[in-house]
Amino acid sequence: MLKLEPVALTDVGRKRSNNQDHLGDLIFRSGRPYGPEKLAERGWLFAVADGMGGYAGGEVASELAITTLFREYYESPSSGDIATDLTKAVQKANFNVRGESATSGRNQMGTTLTLVLITGNRAIFGNVGDSRTYLIRQGIPERVTHDHSLVQDQIDAGVLTPEQAERSSIRNFITRAIGHKDEVDSDLFERELIPGDVLLLCSDGLHGLVKEIEMGTVVATSPSLKEAAQALVDLANERGGPDNISVMLIRVEELGDILQPILNEREARYDTIFNQVTGTIPAMKPPPPPPASITQQTTTRNAAPVGLDTQTTRPMQAPNLDKPKPGGSGLIIGLIILALVIAAIVIGVVLLGGSNGTSNSTA
Repeated sequence: MLKLEPVALTDVGRKRSNNQDHLGDLIFRSGRPYGPEKLAERGWLFAVADGMGGYAGGEVASELAITTLFREYYESPSSGDIATDLTKAVQKANFNVRGESATSGRNQMGTTLTLVLITGNRAIFGNVGDSRTYLIRQGIPERVTHDHSLVQDQIDAGVLTPEQAERSSIRNFITRAIGHKDEVDSDLFERELIPGDVLLLCSDGLHGLVKEIEMGTVVATSPSLKEAAQALVDLANERGGPDNISVMLIRVEELGDILQPILNEREARYDTIFNQVTGTIPAMKPPPPPPASITQQTTTRNAAPVGLDTQTTRPMQAPNLDKPKPGGSGLIIGLIILALVIAAIVIGVVLLGGSNGTSNSTA
């Protein structure tokens, strides 16, 4: 029987006057109406939204997105396919936020969204924007979701390293959001779980200030998940707390039914130059060695924008292992030619010596 321990915590931070984050975790706000029977049927859904759009606008967008997501997923008839149902729920959240934005006159109102649905021994992750979900196994964090942001696009293209991206002036610009367009593309990822795994959902108020390895360490060393969540929020506040900070932790105590893969070929795939943890890397598998055609970053700090010919990257070409190696027939032919040349020289010397001897005897 599936058994989870969830903890949710959100904080306004040190610089904001209101909290535009909103949480849905079945024990906090939006998830409360759904009981054991519904959870057994549809799985456990958790989500974090980070609103935007000025005072009040962000609050409305994030709460509306979470409320719609839960209501649409749990109360609409199931199609029998989790991926389809989650995608429809996200689309409905986008539709409602978009509509509220138009009727209220808040044209820039929107929100990020990250979610995880746990069923049996599997977790389905989804996101729009730059709020994230991690899988922490034995203290080692894996970022499962992939940011929809300008700096992540530059990391993927090899224009910025992850370290440079942390200092980038455009790190807060996102490329997808709930409510900004009539349609929104959401990513889905899947992982198989084991007992002891901890799932961490958070807004950028946390991951923008606390490094991933620190998240793993705090979760692994804290006496409880509640204390871990508080420690992570405190750490972000100690480093300035410029934004709202939200963190949700879910520990897998016991697994449910053993299920076959759910997404199959529908999982989002990203190939990144610097091997950031993405949906293409299996859970908790160490990052692979750099590929042969990896792009080497120059020391220039101001990398050129993506798409320009003045990119500060230069590919390193690996040797072509399919080409024939030196040696073999080429070496044999070379030796034969060398032997013929030597033989010709020797014959010439002998003939020259004989010619000189004949001349002397005649005289």
